[in-house]
Amino acid sequence: MASERLARSMAARIAAPVLATALAVGTLTAFPTQSAIAAEYPGENEIAAARAAADDAATSVAQLDAAVASLEDALSEAEVAALIAQEDYLVAQEDAATAQEELTAAEKAADEADAALALARRGLAGAAMASYRNAGSMTELEAITQANGFSDVVSRHEAIDRASAEADVTVQEVRAAELVAQTMRERAEAAAAKAEAAEQLALDKSEDAEATRSAADQAVQDAASARSAAITRLAQMRGVTEQLEQERQDGLAAERARQAQEAFEAEQERLAQEAATGAEETSNEVGSTSTPKPTSSSKPDSTSTPKPTTTSSPKPTKTSEPEPTQTQTSQPEPTETRTPEPEPTQTQTSQPEPKPTKTSTPEPTKDPEPGGSWSSSASQGASAAAWAQTKIGAMYQLGGVGPRYDCSGLTMMAWSQAGEYISRTSRSQYQAVTHVPYSQIRPGDLVFWGSGKNASAIYHVAIYIGSGRVMEATVPGKTARTRSMYNWAVGDMMPYVGRP
Repeated sequence: MASERLARSMAARIAAPVLATALAVGTLTAFPTQSAIAAEYPGENEIAAARAAADDAATSVAQLDAAVASLEDALSEAEVAALIAQEDYLVAQEDAATAQEELTAAEKAADEADAALALARRGLAGAAMASYRNAGSMTELEAITQANGFSDVVSRHEAIDRASAEADVTVQEVRAAELVAQTMRERAEAAAAKAEAAEQLALDKSEDAEATRSAADQAVQDAASARSAAITRLAQMRGVTEQLEQERQDGLAAERARQAQEAFEAEQERLAQEAATGAEETSNEVGSTSTPKPTSSSKPDSTSTPKPTTTSSPKPTKTSEPEPTQTQTSQPEPTETRTPEPEPTQTQTSQPEPKPTKTSTPEPTKDPEPGGSWSSSASQGASAAAWAQTKIGAMYQLGGVGPRYDCSGLTMMAWSQAGEYISRTSRSQYQAVTHVPYSQIRPGDLVFWGSGKNASAIYHVAIYIGSGRVMEATVPGKTARTRSMYNWAVGDMMPYVGRP
């Protein structure tokens, strides 16, 4: 026992709390794990707590159950941290590419300005040479003395004035060309500095992503060993086999996932009810202003009844009217003219001009309310979802767009083959798509995950394929797959899906 305690003490001093200290199975025995790659990593606290619970002889079954559940949080925390770091890198990489394009365009403009300046200077030099050659023969005195009559004097004088004016114009052209060239060169220098800074930031983000991924991988390994230790201890305490205890823990995990899904669906229902209530209140307010019901209704004079029937019945079947402008003025919600049907997925896709409301929602990430219009059809969505499923088993590659993919690379290529271009990263995709309630989700729609449901912290996107399932490319070491959209990180699911 003394040697055992010494070994445990040395292990704790070397890598505490990263290394497992002991597992009580009858007596406490030490079990080693790999040392952490990073001094601290996501989920470390939960992993250490689970190990301590497994190591404590007085730990109850309920406490160990809670410790196992906390390991799920540790794994989610580690995986999310890695995905956020990867998304940060992709965004930085995209910004660097954009900055490089701006630099190329600025350098081209600067070169063109330099060429224009050189041409203007050559023109000025030619004018100066012509003036020098004519200096001894084109004076005002010569114009008078060598003229044949008064009219000849006038014409010769006008020719000299024109030559002088042309020289002045040439000088002004050179000065303008110099100003343009200087401005373009300054812009090119600024673009070069911006491109260099963007490239450095991308490199830094790449290193951060790699370090975070390594730490997350370590967390996964440590969490797996801690969970195994806890289940072994639970099996002993409950007098069952580890297989049965594993099945029990899987059942508890499934129950937690079900509760999380129910909570998410309840939140979606609440949002839908709030939206419906808000629309009803707006309609009532408009109705009350259009029919003021004057108190003088007991006096049947003509002024008290200004034809209320025309305002109280605004002809809801306005889509069949030949003059929609008259009905639109009486309607408080202009979106009704775009979506006369109760199913927006049917009406908006049939419209030839699908993007009129993009200008009304320029910043969807700050106000992610459902609505607006989209340019894709239901058949395109189905095509994108079907194509994505042909990539089941594809290997993961950060930034990959085929034959290896990351999450946003897969969704971008799926929609590209369906005829709709969407941007490269999951964050920019969320900003570009139309936000639609989950109650209207259809195949091809994009499901997003963001830390704290924050649009600026989106880290994952998947494509909906129907029946509550999504197709996704996930993380290194895992191939592209389908799964229930509710069995992972439900608490980070954005409140609306996206439709290109």
